[in-house]
Amino acid sequence: MKKKKRKKIEEGIPRAFREPDFLELQKKWYDRLARNGFEDIEWTEPQGQNSHYLKGHIMSARKVYNHATEEHFRRVRIHLVNAKFDSPLERYIWKRYSLGDSYRTIIKRVEKTKKFNRRYSVFFIHGKIHKIIAQMYDKRYWEEDEVKWEGISAADLIDSSDD
Repeated sequence: MKKKKRKKIEEGIPRAFREPDFLELQKKWYDRLARNGFEDIEWTEPQGQNSHYLKGHIMSARKVYNHATEEHFRRVRIHLVNAKFDSPLERYIWKRYSLGDSYRTIIKRVEKTKKFNRRYSVFFIHGKIHKIIAQMYDKRYWEEDEVKWEGISAADLIDSSDD
């Protein structure tokens, strides 16, 4: 069975890349690159041939500082402290969101919590988070109670401008 699997893998690799001279040269260069600290962004097959899959998600290269994102999550954390949530589940989901967890990570954590003994979908988590975001930015929601936290009023949260 191993021979069949090996043969199937080799079918997709051109003959020139299977030649001993090429494999020796490839090993030499990969060793030289490894010594110099080079890390390839593609997964490498056991035979040394690169695959067409990249390591990590393509968006991971775009994770850089963004003032708007920082400001959003600052407001999210303040909302976590001051808001009245409809259920403990909503509060827990919002807490995980405020820590920067992805929707799928939030689902895994919710399912591990014995208090919320049920399976949830990405759609459900997405809906809960965006409902709370809409409340967070809705002025009418904040006018019900005058919320203050460390000298920051609801009006400062909604109407803050960076002049």
